[in-house]
Amino acid sequence: MAERPKAITLTDPAAERVRYLLSRPGASGAGLRLCVETKGCSGLSYRIEYAAAKQPLDEVVEDKGVTIFIDAKAI
Repeated sequence: MAERPKAITLTDPAAERVRYLLSRPGASGAGLRLCVETKGCSGLSYRIEYAAAKQPLDEVVEDKGVTIFIDAKAI
């Protein structure tokens, strides 16, 4: 069976920005989590937060040396 493509891919500048955010004082976590929440005119809004670990339904994307956890609702 073929491997499923990654949900997202990062550009080099995006990966560098994630590394910068995770290196800042007070930042804690194994990566960033991309979430969707109910909010706004369209009813949905994206949120990015520090993630200490994978949640049970998260999809994990490792790209260019950084880890992004994607909430199941965001997939």
